[in-house]
Amino acid sequence: MTESELTRLESLAAAATSGPWEARRASVYVANYRSPLPNNFMMWQGLIAGCHATIGKIEREEENAEFIAAARTATIELIAEVRRLRASLARVSKALVHNVGDCGYCDTAHAISEDAKQ
Repeated sequence: MTESELTRLESLAAAATSGPWEARRASVYVANYRSPLPNNFMMWQGLIAGCHATIGKIEREEENAEFIAAARTATIELIAEVRRLRASLARVSKALVHNVGDCGYCDTAHAISEDAKQ
């Protein structure tokens, strides 16, 4: 995944309703959301998405809702982890290139360095 793809996902996550989200049956809600709506609208308070079929049958409705709710928080965390690991790899590969010299491993160290840039 390129940096521009990570940035796009990060932008999408930032523009979405803030989390955490939670799954309840086959729907996704903002966790602990309290609305000013009257009680007869309570079932819709904080609704983000429904994984229900209006025609036909959607397989694994509840599992889909669980995944969507978990992805809200996990996406941001995974983007941060990818960037952290890339930065660590770049530091290690720079040290390898700097410290190895002409001992025959420079091609490998250079390849690692190039991979870290992607």
